Amino acid sequence: MTRTRSSNGSRLLGDILAEKHAISEDQLRRALSYQKETGAKLGEALIKLGYITDEHLAEALASQKKLPIIPLGELMPNPRAVALLTEKFIRSRQVLPVDFDRDALVLAMVNPLDVLTLDDVRVITRHEVVPAVATSSAFNEIVDYVFTGNRGSLGAMLETDLEEVSYRKVAEDHREADDQSVVSLVNDIIDSSLKRRASDIHFEPQLYQMTVRIRVDGVLQSLTEIPNDLNRPLKYPGWSPSDVLRCSAA
Repeated sequence: MTRTRSSNGSRLLGDILAEKHAISEDQLRRALSYQKETGAKLGEALIKLGYITDEHLAEALASQKKLPIIPLGELMPNPRAVALLTEKFIRSRQVLPVDFDRDALVLAMVNPLDVLTLDDVRVITRHEVVPAVATSSAFNEIVDYVFTGNRGSLGAMLETDLEEVSYRKVAEDHREADDQSVVSLVNDIIDSSLKRRASDIHFEPQLYQMTVRIRVDGVLQSLTEIPNDLNRPLKYPGWSPSDVLRCSAA
């Protein structure tokens, strides 16, 4: 009953697991039936039915996407990488930034097939992303440690030779620095606009920078340009990046 390729040309997950003798043909049929009834992903169905472990699933996904498996239980994520995403995003999307590879972000993913999340991480962090596969159990344990300090089964490893890092403090410091920079930058823009007797301020996101223009006597004039490495905090405090923000300066 197995097929060897999906519609996008990659090998099918069920076939990979069957070829590795992780599941039988009968178990695959039952899991596919369960998937159809519940709407669950095939991997979730197989785990729910007790046919495979999350390690089996990670190995199959890594084989399907030709990606490495990242041993989250054996390493500590770089706090500066973790701080690029919120705890809510990390937990809901089941992804964790672990380090940098030059300017790219190494991202541990429980589901490396989630291309929408990959795109979202690229947009939010402004980094190219290098995905790697993680088991759900290791992901949950390391995320709990990072955000709550709960060591769980990581305790023995952490007590050996790794210095404890306050990930929450690093994330808070990172966001606090961003917030202070934004406040200072916006105050300077408003002050300069008032001095020029401007009636409006327009923040216009571009590909490589954010252009700031002001309206003086009914005519829009260029005020400044903010590089992308500085304007990232401006784009995510509730404003819509696709809109031109207008602020009254008079």
